[in-house]
Amino acid sequence: MTAEFTPLGAIDLFHLRTHQEMLGQGLRGNGCVLVAQLSGRVAVGRLRQRLSQAHAALPELRWRLARDHRLHYVWRPQSRCQLPLTVEASAADQALARAVELVDEPVAGHAPWRVILLRGPQHDALLLHWFHPYADALGAQRFVRWLGAAGAPAAAPVNQRWMTPDRLLKKFDRNGKIKLAREYTQHVMALGKRPIISPFTARGTGALGKQAVIRVHFDERQTAAFDGSLRARAKLADTSLIVWAAARLVDRVMRARGYSPAQQLIPLPLSLDPKRGARRMFGNHLTMMMLSLDRAALGDEGVAVASLAQQRRHIVRHKYDVAMLAGLRLAWPLPSSMFSWLMRRPFGGERASLVVSNPGRVDLPQLFGVPVRDAYTLPASLASPGVQLIASRYGGRLSLLLVFLDGVVSRAELEAQLPILRGDLLPRV
Repeated sequence: MTAEFTPLGAIDLFHLRTHQEMLGQGLRGNGCVLVAQLSGRVAVGRLRQRLSQAHAALPELRWRLARDHRLHYVWRPQSRCQLPLTVEASAADQALARAVELVDEPVAGHAPWRVILLRGPQHDALLLHWFHPYADALGAQRFVRWLGAAGAPAAAPVNQRWMTPDRLLKKFDRNGKIKLAREYTQHVMALGKRPIISPFTARGTGALGKQAVIRVHFDERQTAAFDGSLRARAKLADTSLIVWAAARLVDRVMRARGYSPAQQLIPLPLSLDPKRGARRMFGNHLTMMMLSLDRAALGDEGVAVASLAQQRRHIVRHKYDVAMLAGLRLAWPLPSSMFSWLMRRPFGGERASLVVSNPGRVDLPQLFGVPVRDAYTLPASLASPGVQLIASRYGGRLSLLLVFLDGVVSRAELEAQLPILRGDLLPRV
């Protein structure tokens, strides 16, 4: 990081290309919202003071997307920026509805983040709306936790505020990166030998519709039952069960429409942050694995869990997670339309069957001295595949967010599948 500019990392560029594609499809852009619902009221003056102090202390908060002399995308700090805070009056428990509205509002690199304080009758909610190339969910969570620290403002980390996975490519020269990219292309071309059909394609030529969300809650007892079953069912790998249940849900929706794809292809983001002591706030510090579940695996939990575990070992052994980064880095100079075509070429014009993410526990116990009673992150849905499932935990409770475009798949279609989704995750008594 320099005072002049900071280049975007490979996953940052991926999210930027996705943003450009979404704009071309008539969507409002690639944004995310972190929602923190509070048990009381925040002093607005204190919030405004903290934001002003943070703005002065962290140059990353004054970043704006720009291009350098080689036309590479970079973050360039501005000397002065308007404080991005909005205070809105709200009815009770409207945080999720407002978050859905936010991911349907324009977002861009010239204003990559803003804070919205919803003033409810008794409880406030704090929302961080940000441009996805700017940060990932875990980084945004750390920023909000730092911003809302009780007492005096916590000192900003001197370093490691911004990280990207490109450091994994430093030991490879250009020929080495080209070799990795070719190996990744062969890997995904092999995955694409069996066709997939996404909800986006199955919708026909209808309009994409608006962003929509269904949140599925599990209480503490249900969450404990799910966790207690993990050792026997998935060797503690809750992500495998979540991927399997999500793939089954989309498969049922597709079969109800008369489609029976041979497999489900699911991209899974994986954070590269250390499990403990991570301080990074900005940049998308992650890689992604493309996982496959065929029809036999969709029908058998044990087969699915074993298959996903084997695939993840295979990906790590052959460094396909790193090779994917090399491919993104080499492809970024291409026009957005060409980049999008390359993404879809291995899968017959599809991007994926669905997207699944399991970032884990949201660590926001309080903000500005007010206890947090619930928190979660909501990304905008891509047009293709049109459905995402995000699993998260807060206060010892598991919840799932189904994020979708209501012109691609309807709320009624998804809600009809929720009892089976719950039954797939909870242990059979």
